Amino acid sequence: MNASGCTRGASPMRSVNGAGQVHLVGSVPVGDGDAESVFRLAANLLGHTLRRIPDGQTGLRTDTLAWQAAVFQRSRDFRQNRTGTRRAPFGHYALRPGSVAAEIDLGRLGNVEIAWSSYQVFARLKASGIIAPNTRFQVSLPTPMSVVSSLVTEADRTRVELIYYDAMATELANLQARVPRGEVAVQWDVSGELAMLERVEDIGRRDEDLDVIAGRLSDLGNLVEPGVELGYHLCHGHGSSVRVTRPSDLGLLVSLANAVRSRMRRSVDFLHLPVPRHRIEPEYFAPLRDLVLPRDTDLFLGLIHVADGADGAALRIASARTAVANFGVATECGFDGGSPDMVKRLLLLHRKLIAPWDHPGFVGGRESVKDDRCGSSKQIPG
Repeated sequence: MNASGCTRGASPMRSVNGAGQVHLVGSVPVGDGDAESVFRLAANLLGHTLRRIPDGQTGLRTDTLAWQAAVFQRSRDFRQNRTGTRRAPFGHYALRPGSVAAEIDLGRLGNVEIAWSSYQVFARLKASGIIAPNTRFQVSLPTPMSVVSSLVTEADRTRVELIYYDAMATELANLQARVPRGEVAVQWDVSGELAMLERVEDIGRRDEDLDVIAGRLSDLGNLVEPGVELGYHLCHGHGSSVRVTRPSDLGLLVSLANAVRSRMRRSVDFLHLPVPRHRIEPEYFAPLRDLVLPRDTDLFLGLIHVADGADGAALRIASARTAVANFGVATECGFDGGSPDMVKRLLLLHRKLIAPWDHPGFVGGRESVKDDRCGSSKQIPG
């Protein structure tokens, strides 16, 4: 296996890479806002098609940026600028004058405590047979760049991002020490990075480029230990992080995904790419022909939207299949802001759309061939 996670001489892929699977990005607001309600509903409606299941990011975590803003609010080393922006409606945080980077303490980010509590519920339901035996507990984490670029003043971002990275790395290490490796999957939620690459107006640090960002994302991926699954959710913005980009196609995301994968010391187990509701034309999906994935990496396309339901998703699926053979389905981002009834309808929509794939040997009507750049396979039009 080489540094990108590819195995030289591997046989061509035939029916993997997400076909027949559903992916839940993160937030699933149901019931009383507790993990057990999410686990039970998702397991009941999606069953074995759901290889990884999140705890729903319920409560305050439904809006990741608002939740993490509280970390800076509690810290004695920061002061708040209450002038809100489109990216940070609650304002930005700045280091207090005289702050020494080595002495700055963010305190707890909150990931370990909540994930450990949710995992114990997950393990109990799995042991009782409610959750399918091959399903993993999914922990979705925001990247340091996504959080800091949205919450911290531009002048302080470089210093604060390093501090936040260290705090996140410590929490992730603590979590991996507590949860059995074969039971968990870690997903990095990537949003601020895409905004920077698209050169959005009110995002700072214009000198960031794809290589630098890919390097940082691969560093985060390499924090995930062997045996723990790793995935990336690429996001155009949602919730308080409103949509800030309207890409013409998936070209930038494919380039970023390939750049990250090529830098990894370990495999990437799953990748989620968003598809805006207004993108139904084959041209939007055409760059997927250049996406190079190891044969055991699951690809999920976030093409489900409640606004146009099964009909709209079917159009996007048909267009996507002009460029890539096998993929699973998902929403563009999490379900935050939806009612419990809407959440149930969305889950049923996932099940309806995945039904044609949900049997052994289905390859989506397209051909997979070996890619000379990697000892795996690349999906091409037939």
